[in-house]
Amino acid sequence: MSAGALRRRLVIERAAATADGGGGREVTWESVATVFAAVRPVRAEERDELGRVDGVATHAVEVRAGVDLAGGDRLTIDGRMLRVLAVRDADPRGRRLLALAEEAER
Repeated sequence: MSAGALRRRLVIERAAATADGGGGREVTWESVATVFAAVRPVRAEERDELGRVDGVATHAVEVRAGVDLAGGDRLTIDGRMLRVLAVRDADPRGRRLLALAEEAER
């Protein structure tokens, strides 16, 4: 994939839990980085395991290697949110990362 394909600007966010003062925890999302990526829709199927629907990949997001990106992170792209399900190398030389993500509600 050429560098020109990484043209969608996105914000990587990570959950941070803090004490709420009442014995519980409050989760907030903190920006980790703003990067350029290639985003494409992928075919997705729902899986029902033990009466629970598991995460369904709806998008593949490719970024340059070295970006701090992990499963559980959230991506904001043009006002839409994606939840990262998994991250792996996108090519054998390790130049890019591929994240499988699903559309998330705000």
